[in-house]
Amino acid sequence: METALVQGLQHRYDVLYGEKVAQKVKQVFLKESRNTRKKYCDETRCMKDIAVAFQAELIAIANVSRQEDGYFLALSIQNIFDTKVVHSSSIPCKNCDAYQVVEKLKELSAPPEAVLPTGNTSEAEMALWKEAQKDNTLTSYLAYVNSFPKGNFLAQANIQIKKFRGELRVPVMVRVPGKDYEIGKFEVTQGEWNAVMGSNPSYFKNCGEQCPVEQVSWDDVKEYIQKLNTLTGKQYRLPNEAEWEYACYGGNKTDYCGGNDINAVAWVKENSDTQIHAVGGKQPNGYGLHDMTGNAWEWVNDCEGGSCVERVMRGGSWYAVTLKSRAETRGRSNASYKFDSVGFRLARTLP
Repeated sequence: METALVQGLQHRYDVLYGEKVAQKVKQVFLKESRNTRKKYCDETRCMKDIAVAFQAELIAIANVSRQEDGYFLALSIQNIFDTKVVHSSSIPCKNCDAYQVVEKLKELSAPPEAVLPTGNTSEAEMALWKEAQKDNTLTSYLAYVNSFPKGNFLAQANIQIKKFRGELRVPVMVRVPGKDYEIGKFEVTQGEWNAVMGSNPSYFKNCGEQCPVEQVSWDDVKEYIQKLNTLTGKQYRLPNEAEWEYACYGGNKTDYCGGNDINAVAWVKENSDTQIHAVGGKQPNGYGLHDMTGNAWEWVNDCEGGSCVERVMRGGSWYAVTLKSRAETRGRSNASYKFDSVGFRLARTLP
């Protein structure tokens, strides 16, 4: 019966069936059953997971029931994501043998052009949706949603967007006590930059993905933040200088961000072996923030001296000597300049 159903549907649809689909169905149902501690998972949720796995939108359900004078065949094609029935038909098969039932099922499962799931979908929308499925990236699905906010495939696109956003590498944030903002627990890493920008500009690439990204200008950072906000749907930004300094002290006025012992809290010229290091290698300050002194200078949002040609940096770096790495130390540079000792951390205003 499955073969007959598939043969009919293939006249109008790309059909996924067979052992591969059966195995995925078993995996999803088993996973959901374990998660919910129920014998069976919610069928709608399970079918959505299966559809996402194969980038499918519809499910075809056929029913063949025996009657006194033969058989009754029914077919329903349903959109898994919004539960709308895009096609429904039935047909009696009086005095039919098994072969005739199969042939009738083929006819029944070959719906006319008018019931295709594209309905009134424009060619432009369909082309962009197919492109999004082909690329299968967060960016491609966001492009579809932004172009067709009331599109026919909006539910499917939003499920994929949620899935990709859950997998996206974003910096860990820490709420600053008594304030309405959070700030990065670490400096933004090379891995986090690469996940958004698709490249790694750092001089110290060999240091690895967990090392601060550097060789990024203030202008580059703003571009990164803009893309990150689009991908995540959140509003990250650079901290301003006052926010950065308050977070730096971690609730205690000390010589360096996190304490008075430079070797305990920071990588600076005297202990860095003239290179950058992975984030989190030194003890955090009172708010749980790492490397606010040393490792990499950090761009903040403020302009220097009333001119936004130059921007402020704070915190010192692996190349700065101890005497120039105190918590109050400030740096500045042209917003377009890049250095192997300058990176950044993010902030975000809380709702």
